[in-house]
Amino acid sequence: MVKASSARRIGATIELSDVLIYDMRSDTKLSRIVSADRAVHAGRNWSLFGVKTTDVKSGETRALDTTRWTTDIDPARFLVASIRPNEAPLWTLMRAIGERRSAGLPVETLEAGLYHKFASPLSSIIMPLLGAVAGFGLARSGKLFIRVVIGMATGFAYFVADNFMIAMGEFGAAPPLMAA
Repeated sequence: MVKASSARRIGATIELSDVLIYDMRSDTKLSRIVSADRAVHAGRNWSLFGVKTTDVKSGETRALDTTRWTTDIDPARFLVASIRPNEAPLWTLMRAIGERRSAGLPVETLEAGLYHKFASPLSSIIMPLLGAVAGFGLARSGKLFIRVVIGMATGFAYFVADNFMIAMGEFGAAPPLMAA
């Protein structure tokens, strides 16, 4: 298992920062923990810098300047996993979707986030329409308090439904376009 605080591509290399590797053996027991300040992928191997290794069985910790790390994990997976759709710029999100799709990985979560970037500004149009429902009937029938409560309830219901559908899109339970 590998955890990294950030991943970025620099030309043809991929760099991870604050890397934590839990080395599991075939008997599914944790054998060692490797932490590194950064990891750089070039060629077929990773180079780890600022390394501390801890042997779980003996409890012995060693500090190394650099070491090699060989893994079957495709380096592009680190880049794709580091994308948060609601925080990423539009072009970064679109590129990540393309990279994930070409790697054969699921893209529904990222697509839902991409579509939501276009759909969420529409709430600035929907809110005045919901307010109009409450306001236009006031001159005809009165009942100001009831109309205010209805307007607030429909606005609240919109945001609850919006957040619910985005969560369903992130889980993959709803198609990305419907989730947005």
